[in-house]
Amino acid sequence: MEEFKFYQTYYFCDVVNNVLRDKPPYPFNLNEFYGDGKIFNFLDGFQKKSIFHKFIYFVVSNVYDGHLKAFDLNESIELPIERAFEYYDVPHITFKEFYHDDGLYEHMNPEQGCHDYMEYLKSTGSYVLLLQKTTDEIFYIMFQNRELLMFFNQMLADNLEVEDIEDRPDEVQHLLDCNGHIVRKSPPAWVKKAVFFRDRGCCVICNLNLSGTLSLDNKENYDHIVPLARFGFNEVTNIQLLCEPCNLEKNAKEAITSGKIQPWF
Repeated sequence: MEEFKFYQTYYFCDVVNNVLRDKPPYPFNLNEFYGDGKIFNFLDGFQKKSIFHKFIYFVVSNVYDGHLKAFDLNESIELPIERAFEYYDVPHITFKEFYHDDGLYEHMNPEQGCHDYMEYLKSTGSYVLLLQKTTDEIFYIMFQNRELLMFFNQMLADNLEVEDIEDRPDEVQHLLDCNGHIVRKSPPAWVKKAVFFRDRGCCVICNLNLSGTLSLDNKENYDHIVPLARFGFNEVTNIQLLCEPCNLEKNAKEAITSGKIQPWF
């Protein structure tokens, strides 16, 4: 059990949403996440710290960097990230403490000062801990949104598809077939449990109850939202609950899900 505090979490959710729905501007290049062969780092399937965790971490880190570039030190001596540290009770030293005395602070180049402070934070465990806490909260909220997860996994698939097969690193050859598709891997028990409870034990297409309490004939199927044949990934955010008929009707190269969510009451 983890304790969440949700400091600016919904703001970051909106940023992630806009990035995945391609609503610029955002102050970073997505190629830094998946380009230049980086997509091959994500092939080892069904990690608890998922690819989507890594993507959220990447976005939040870039947003904090962008905030510093737009920050006016003449208006405040407290950087925005310091408020986040305080809210989450993450041990850190303040920006002003980093410079030790007022005289040094007053003659500091603002842009270089912010850069040096952030580099210092990144060299300590404080910055990583803050980003991990923020990432976990964002993931908790956005894991409910299957349609957005489909956009994310489609983005991954599109970038894997354009990679030249001959450029595949030797260490990932066993994870891909001759066509460059990721080799199928059965979802482990923790993935099935997470997806089953998220989808409330019902087929996300036709809403058929798959809990086994109404009928033992209704079998749950754990389906790749973006199919492996469409360069989809073995990733917890790429799995959804379908009944057997809906799974059989789905085109092997079609990415499909729904926005259906059962209300709590």
